Amino acid sequence: MAESAGRQILEVDEMGRTTTFYQSESPWYPVNLVFQEGVTFVMEVGYEKEHLGPRILRLGLDGRREVLADLTVPPPA
Repeated sequence: MAESAGRQILEVDEMGRTTTFYQSESPWYPVNLVFQEGVTFVMEVGYEKEHLGPRILRLGLDGRREVLADLTVPPPA
């Protein structure tokens, strides 16, 4: 479950206990995740004086994060 206020994705077990599955780096926070063929994808948005993103990350089994797409619009000149 995406818990945006804490910038994390929580995993909930059958007893209702939660553990942190993923922690976003400030100023980003997760809003969605997808598991596909053993790969985890996270969609994040952010706010730092203006809106950032959305962006899509792929999480590696080794814990690495790879930004696949960042749709942040640059501020007007």
